[in-house]
Amino acid sequence: DRDAAWPGGGNAFILDNGEPHSLPLACDEGERVCYGAWVQGDTSISWGTGPGGEGACDDCCYICGTGDTPMIVLSE
Repeated sequence: DRDAAWPGGGNAFILDNGEPHSLPLACDEGERVCYGAWVQGDTSISWGTGPGGEGACDDCCYICGTGDTPMIVLSE
């Protein structure tokens, strides 16, 4: 909602080991937070908001302060 991104500064979280990860975010209560992912080196393969936050999604956004988000499983 406030044009924020994590980790920010043009960086991304690299999750390449197939294991579950927990990534806490400092969001404002009530703020809408949308997730996105893409294949490193090939942004044409993406999920959710995708690179640059420009993609669309049905189930990739959550409201901050309502508890932990459910586990999101991404696979090829």
